[in-house]
Amino acid sequence: NFDIVSYFDIRISDLVVLEIHLFGQVTFYFDVSLAAGLAGIVFFKIILYPVFENRFDDRTFERGLWHTYHQSMDRDNPRGNMVDDLRENHLRRGMKKEEVIALLGEPDFEKQTHVFKYILGMWSGTRIDYDSLDMEFDLSGRLVKTSIVQH
Repeated sequence: NFDIVSYFDIRISDLVVLEIHLFGQVTFYFDVSLAAGLAGIVFFKIILYPVFENRFDDRTFERGLWHTYHQSMDRDNPRGNMVDDLRENHLRRGMKKEEVIALLGEPDFEKQTHVFKYILGMWSGTRIDYDSLDMEFDLSGRLVKTSIVQH
């Protein structure tokens, strides 16, 4: 029987290498600077990258699929992935409200006089809040601005 407490020894030499002895026989050398670098990479990939990654450009706009998700609160709503293509290639400044409705269907939230809102799912930031595509119209009912809003 081995008593792990009496056979476990850790030494830090030169503040760079962590030396671990288990049971007086097995030795591990662990480069602390390498560990810090790896921890930084892991932190960036898991925590920071998803916050800044653009998840709104993964697929092309599909009208039928967009309509299928009318008023859907699915966090993985595919509308979010196609909204960049929709904004860049299908929506244009000056479109009439009727043209927007013909393309996208009725807004997911109650129509306001000058704003339409379509649910996109949870795609921005750390994916804990819903996003919407908000469209603003001028007094003559023409599209002025589109924006992705995190709620």
